[in-house]
Amino acid sequence: MEFSEIAAELYAGSPDGFVARRKELADQAKKEGDKELAKRVGALRRPTKSAWLVNLLAHHDPERIESWLELGTALTEAQQRLAGDQLRELNQQRATAARQLSRRAAELAKEAGQTTTDTALQEVSSTLQAAWTDPELAEAVRNGWVHQVVAYGGFGPLSPGPVPAPAPAKSAKPKPDAKDTKAEKAPAKPKTEDPEVRKAREQAERKRAEQAKLRKELEAAKAELDAAAEVLTGLRERQAELSEQLKRVTAEEREQAKVVAELRARATTLRRDLP
Repeated sequence: MEFSEIAAELYAGSPDGFVARRKELADQAKKEGDKELAKRVGALRRPTKSAWLVNLLAHHDPERIESWLELGTALTEAQQRLAGDQLRELNQQRATAARQLSRRAAELAKEAGQTTTDTALQEVSSTLQAAWTDPELAEAVRNGWVHQVVAYGGFGPLSPGPVPAPAPAKSAKPKPDAKDTKAEKAPAKPKTEDPEVRKAREQAERKRAEQAKLRKELEAAKAELDAAAEVLTGLRERQAELSEQLKRVTAEEREQAKVVAELRARATTLRRDLP
């Protein structure tokens, strides 16, 4: 199997069976002599349940996920142009799409025999929105390879702040006199950003920077937690293996002790029979 096929299988499956199946596939790759593939498969991290819900959406509704990512691009472009009317329309589309994706995630989980919580669905929505500002996360969402949820830091379109009011209708201008021609030919002054818009933009940038920092710290903490969970799972698996080995060794020792006892008994009998 190719790495992409293995990753798709693992991340589309239930997180409960992820570790055991990952080990099987890594061992299979080793037996086939592909150590590099085995290493890559072994490095895949078990997804949280909320991350798994995102992966279900990607595997079962890839077109809907692609439309969601395209909506994020449109929102970013509208924000950059300060297109107030378009921002409001796109935000309405965002709210509708987010609700539909959350409902679909709950349906897919139910079909897989799993229950969902409001918190899990909120984390799904947060991760999907975070994919709008994180290209690597967007690719993971598109492929259905998400292993942990991401706290959404926010960007302009979701809370656009003051939007420039539409320009007032221009009244008809009288035909200029000759004396006004020189004034009309003077170069126009460059447009300046509205103070309220600039203030809102600067506040949003500061907020985004602070949220991005907090998001990175949260992701790092979650990564450490996931790594610890992986180590714990590995130790438990090793403990189970050693326990099985101990049982086998104990059984073998008992059998050997039984044989030794029988041999000793026969030796004692033979001694008695000697003249």
